[in-house]
Amino acid sequence: MWSILPEGADRATVLFVGGACLYDTAMLRQVSSRFRLMAEDATRHHLEDEHAEVRMEALKAVIHAAEHGKANVVPSIIARASDQDASLRVIATSSLTYLLSQDDADAPAAITAGIQLLRDSDFDVRQAARAMLAAVAGRSHRVVVAALARMATSDEAAEELRQEAAEALGALSARGDAEALAAIRACLQDSSLVVRREAVAALGDVA
Repeated sequence: MWSILPEGADRATVLFVGGACLYDTAMLRQVSSRFRLMAEDATRHHLEDEHAEVRMEALKAVIHAAEHGKANVVPSIIARASDQDASLRVIATSSLTYLLSQDDADAPAAITAGIQLLRDSDFDVRQAARAMLAAVAGRSHRVVVAALARMATSDEAAEELRQEAAEALGALSARGDAEALAAIRACLQDSSLVVRREAVAALGDVA
């Protein structure tokens, strides 16, 4: 290694060549850490890019980091669950299904986002949200059931949303959830034949 850097050379660039002593190794580690932080900053920046394909690649990189133990990036994934592009919302929400458990510090924020997505305009997003809520809810289970019950019995919710909520409540009532069962029974009075059929099918599964 050079004790004095060649004129115009950047120390980080020179250190990448390698070192022959303990001091050089320590410096290499510092450089490695520096570039890792630079890469993470760039990824966070790209999550806000105006182009969906750029945000998608950045999201995949963040999910990969979370899969390898970088828990501090999970809030960035939760934020992408509300991305303007439906594909990103699906991938972000689906990844939370296995990245989080009910005891994680970020679980409440994910549940809040998931409940909002139950009314998403995209079917795949709504499906991903229901799966994520079922996996992560845990202690917030009552909150999720209440949100589904409100949707299933709301006069303002579209027929499709009421049917999906009834279906999700049916799965919960099959597990013995009394609150979900009560909401399913209320769906028997729905103005939509589709919703009423869903409620009857759910009650049949419980019987």
